[in-house]
Amino acid sequence: MGINVNLYNFKGVRDGYEISEKYIQAQKEEIEKGNPVIVEVRDLSTIERKIMRAIIKPEKEEGFENLWIRTSDELILQEPWYIKPIEEVDDRELDKIMDKLQVSKDTPQIWGSPEGKT
Repeated sequence: MGINVNLYNFKGVRDGYEISEKYIQAQKEEIEKGNPVIVEVRDLSTIERKIMRAIIKPEKEEGFENLWIRTSDELILQEPWYIKPIEEVDDRELDKIMDKLQVSKDTPQIWGSPEGKT
């Protein structure tokens, strides 16, 4: 048992958003094409759960924010990916990708509960 030091990068507290790697894996083809995808993220400035349409990239580009990926082992990748939010969307939009994630919408994906509360 150890301390999870992945909550911080070497520059200090993480900023931007956090996402479960399941969303990246489930929509890999669309992400690679540069197409917008529907994802559930945690806004690290407010700790709020958000469902949004966004463009995700592994490389930094102008207008993109940090996107920290949480693995299925609850570790945070040391280097961020990047996200450009387009719009927040209704929970029903998330239903469209749940089959790809192979989980129920009621199953917590990240942060302990479907409502995003810890």
